[in-house]
Amino acid sequence: MTQSLKGRETEVDQWKDGETHWNKQAIGLQEEKKKKKKTNQITNVYCTNFLGLTLDSTLSWKPHTDQLIPKLNSACYVIRSLKSIISLGTWRTIYFSTVHSIISYSIIFWGNSMYSNIIFKIQKRVIRIMMNVGNRESCRELFKNLNILPLHSQYILSLLLFHFILFKNILIGT
Repeated sequence: MTQSLKGRETEVDQWKDGETHWNKQAIGLQEEKKKKKKTNQITNVYCTNFLGLTLDSTLSWKPHTDQLIPKLNSACYVIRSLKSIISLGTWRTIYFSTVHSIISYSIIFWGNSMYSNIIFKIQKRVIRIMMNVGNRESCRELFKNLNILPLHSQYILSLLLFHFILFKNILIGT
């Protein structure tokens, strides 16, 4: 008992002197912060996320489309799983809530990149699954029948809407 009290007494003495493990770590962190404040170097980063967009140093949009592919493939799986249960009227709602929302987010930035063709192929695959047609059949009429815009048409529409809103605000002065 006296031995455990002596151990506690030395811990209290160390705590009073500021030599505890936690205190040493806090002092070390403060010293690291001081060192970081002294260096004002900007590091070069290959890619970063900003508001849901993955920007790379060359603005090629490959990292962003690489992040869209798994999301769209998951949506494709959901649509394929529900294929036998859902009517055609419900397909459009599911399409717009899953695939279209992923595709149309910030399309005005990445829609014209060379990697957007990969996204367009996934969009066509989803349309073919919805309409229950083969992989080699053209999707042009399928898009028209469903009243869904293909990726490149959606890109053009988004640009037109952006410019219309921008110029409307400039002309009004807001």
